[in-house]
Amino acid sequence: MRGRVVGALIIGAAGCASLAGLGDFQDRAGEGGGGAPTSSSSSSGGVAGGGSAGGSGGSGGSGGTGGASPPLGPGWPDSSTAHCITGEAGGASSPCDDTVPSPQDGHHTDLVEPELAFSTEVLTDGLTTLQWTRGGEGAGTWAEAEVTCQNRGADWRLPSALEMTSVADYGESASVFGTSLLLLTGSLSWLSNEDTTDPGYAWVMTAGGSWVSVDKSLDRLVVCVRGALPAPDGVVDATTYTDRTTRLMWRSTSEGPSTWAEAIPHCATQHGPEWRLPTIKELVTVVDFEAPQLRGGIAPVFTNLWSSTPSREQSHRAWVLAPSLPAIFVNDIDLQARILCVRSL
Repeated sequence: MRGRVVGALIIGAAGCASLAGLGDFQDRAGEGGGGAPTSSSSSSGGVAGGGSAGGSGGSGGSGGTGGASPPLGPGWPDSSTAHCITGEAGGASSPCDDTVPSPQDGHHTDLVEPELAFSTEVLTDGLTTLQWTRGGEGAGTWAEAEVTCQNRGADWRLPSALEMTSVADYGESASVFGTSLLLLTGSLSWLSNEDTTDPGYAWVMTAGGSWVSVDKSLDRLVVCVRGALPAPDGVVDATTYTDRTTRLMWRSTSEGPSTWAEAIPHCATQHGPEWRLPTIKELVTVVDFEAPQLRGGIAPVFTNLWSSTPSREQSHRAWVLAPSLPAIFVNDIDLQARILCVRSL
């Protein structure tokens, strides 16, 4: 895994799960989002200029009489993704060089690394401060899963979709929970998020990395977590949303729709070389599960959003976020989806 890893690695395996019933939604391209945003200076508000959004801070990139800019947070953990695809209909795997649409997830070697430490039973990520049970806690219904974690004591609980995705590695081939991470031996793990459209359903995460809503009465794997993710520290202005915790700045309006190959270079072409298409792990950080939609004042999107992360197993597909479900899954790269641009701070 691309990241700092401390301790022994214990090898396990997990299978992948395919998604059913999402075809109609995948074809609903072109909805929502609005037109292309105007350009924005990163010094708006209190992010780069210092002081509050009211403008009492200094100008430019350093603080003035209003004081220094607030410190940045720890960032958001990246995956070990090192594979790329050609972006052509039908798809093919390729080295991450200049012969393929760029920059894909695999081109980025400078994103934030997780800080993983292993014991036999617990995985700790020093970046997010979360601790995870390894090997799972058996299987049960959603209600039973909640009790299982609570019975461990010491603040153990079911993880949220965002927490579970933080430890997923979309560079792994068989399971995003890997040959060395959570050591799960099944394909679907309960999340704490309930489906806001049906109280009888809750969300699970598949071994392949997707979010799927299923009946709470079904037996699914149980993984427990304790700790808390750092709270978002966001600043909203007319054209951007900046989260200092994840160290990411987002355009406030999506663009497109386009195919995946068209989406990959779009952000740099339209907004400058520092802007790019987000990875799937970055994209999920702006999901509001309760709405469900995007947070931070980002304009609602009612179709899919492309990520720069290609599928590890299916070279004609790439990862997308459907904010209004919300769900993440792989989509054929020749279909249309919208673009939400991001830059690192």
